Amino acid sequence: MQGAVRELSEETGLTAQEDELAYCGTIVRTPSGCLYDFYLYKGDFSEKDITLQGGEMVDFRLVTPKELYKMAMDGEFLDFVYHRIKALYSTIMGGRTAGVNHRKDRS
Repeated sequence: MQGAVRELSEETGLTAQEDELAYCGTIVRTPSGCLYDFYLYKGDFSEKDITLQGGEMVDFRLVTPKELYKMAMDGEFLDFVYHRIKALYSTIMGGRTAGVNHRKDRS
C-alpha cells in the first residue's frame, strides 16, 4: 500500500493516506509476467490539484465513466486499457468520476 501512495504522489502530486486507497485487483501482463496492482483513490481533488511527473506523464483528463466509454469507442483511449479499467473498477463505472492518465510509454 505504501508503494501505491508513493506512486500516486510521484505521478500526480496528490497526497493520499493509505485508508484513501482501495485495492481493486492485479493484472499480469504476458509474456513479460509483469504485475500491475490497481487502486482506487477515494480522496477529494480537482484538476488544479494535479501536478504531472515530468518525463513520464504528458496529460490527463478527469472524466465520468460515460465519457471514458465514449473516448474508448471513438479511439481516443486504448480499448484494451478501457476494458481493464471496466473490469477492475466495475463498482464505480456506473457514475463516479474516473481519472485518465495518458502515459508517454504505452507498453
